[in-house]
Amino acid sequence: MDNTEQLIWETARSTSAAPTYFHPYKQYFDGGLLSCNPTLDVLTEIYEFNTGPTPKQNAASAPSLKVVVSLGCGHSNSVPVPVPDPIMPDITQLLDIINQAADKIMHVIADDYKFCKEVIERVTLSHGPPTNRARAWCGMMEVPFFRLSPLLSENVPMNCVDEQTIKKMVEETKAYIGENKATIKKVTELLTKK
Repeated sequence: MDNTEQLIWETARSTSAAPTYFHPYKQYFDGGLLSCNPTLDVLTEIYEFNTGPTPKQNAASAPSLKVVVSLGCGHSNSVPVPVPDPIMPDITQLLDIINQAADKIMHVIADDYKFCKEVIERVTLSHGPPTNRARAWCGMMEVPFFRLSPLLSENVPMNCVDEQTIKKMVEETKAYIGENKATIKKVTELLTKK
């Protein structure tokens, strides 16, 4: 297979290889680990390709970007969490803590866990700052940008199998589509415009 070709099933298998749910595919893991909203990554690749070093790759002959559509799987409002303190005590403090009480050790471990979890959640956001940065970049290029992702009433984990939760998510998504018909129509017009 030519290195410019990519099989769709391999791409889907690679990008869905979310750790703790699915094994990696070849050397690939789920893209959401670093880029849950890959819009900026795609814009960067387009820019690099259009300004690349080969004769085929120059901005003059490259097709211009007409519209950017970012599709999300839905998101829920963030729940405020207590700010954890990630500072680890030095070894003498740790020994004192061990001597004083095991519950203090658990407090340090719990704070570090909360801190790591918060960092991971912020890095893997698909809405909010990543969307705002993509919108700003498109604005600077004068390219229309659309982000379509329903606001859900609750966070639905990837491994959710609860039928009521899934049914509610589907209903909220249908309502979102109904409320955004004008935007979806505009996106359709821009995508089919020749």
